[in-house]
Amino acid sequence: MYTLTIDGGSVLTLNGNALGCLSFSGVDNVVVRNIHFEDYSNYVGHQIPDAVGAVSFTGRISRYARNFFIGGCTFNGKSMTDEEVMSSNSLIFIDTENVTVNGSSFVNASGPVVNVDNCSLLSVLNNDFIMAPHGTGYPTAVTFSTGRVLVMEDNRFSGDNRYSFVEVTNMDRVYIRRNSFRNGGSMALS
Repeated sequence: MYTLTIDGGSVLTLNGNALGCLSFSGVDNVVVRNIHFEDYSNYVGHQIPDAVGAVSFTGRISRYARNFFIGGCTFNGKSMTDEEVMSSNSLIFIDTENVTVNGSSFVNASGPVVNVDNCSLLSVLNNDFIMAPHGTGYPTAVTFSTGRVLVMEDNRFSGDNRYSFVEVTNMDRVYIRRNSFRNGGSMALS
């Protein structure tokens, strides 16, 4: 078994120029850590067919992408070309298994920040989510649709999101412990 590790040593900055930064499709065993992402998914001046994110990790229904860890990263969603525009889709996980988001910070996010569809196990641990006002689409920090297990522990959510910080649908088990929700314009969970 091989593992791809991308460690920015807290000095690497990836600017997606509104069109995403890292994309992994149909692969297993990926570690991304200590990278600063900015201006990654706001589509300013661009038309694209699929959603992009700062980091996307996707598989297929017939073969899930497995074992992804991201930690110690910072995400600044503010556009570098139009400071009124904030990014969405910091992280995209589709048809995956065993995904962990740990110890990262998300600022100037218009949501969804972590966008998940069909994941067997997602752990979101010890992160800071600071939502930008006037989010677009579904301005949530974590959107999780269809899966088996979600574990959310020790996260801090804040910002005027006007929807909900966490939206969960069609899950077998959800464990939400020791999270804080403040200054939101709507619900903590839906």
